[in-house]
Amino acid sequence: MPWPNQAVVAGLALAVAGVYSLSPIKRASQARCRELCALHGPLPFNLMRSAAVAGARYGLSCLGCSAALMVAMVLIGMSSLWWAVILGVVVLLYKLAPALQMRYEVVLSLSLVALGVVYATTP
Repeated sequence: MPWPNQAVVAGLALAVAGVYSLSPIKRASQARCRELCALHGPLPFNLMRSAAVAGARYGLSCLGCSAALMVAMVLIGMSSLWWAVILGVVVLLYKLAPALQMRYEVVLSLSLVALGVVYATTP
């Protein structure tokens, strides 16, 4: 059951995710995430400790890369499966696609802001 201002809050969260996608924190976290995904070398001798450290580093870079989008996904995905799928595709694009040129990042960011405005204003 939705709360009274759910569409406004979720649309605002999606717009904030669009603005956050251009932030230096997000870009640095995304670069670090891609760097950690590319490492396939052997782990040092202490396997459990190094695996925990590698997992924590990857988790923090993942959190920094798509935190705002994940918040929007939780808020919007509770009311619509289609929105959850659309935002999941955007997260996969952040994670798996090669690094986008800045103009494409801006287009993606403006698209997220526009989707947030549409979501907030649609009855």
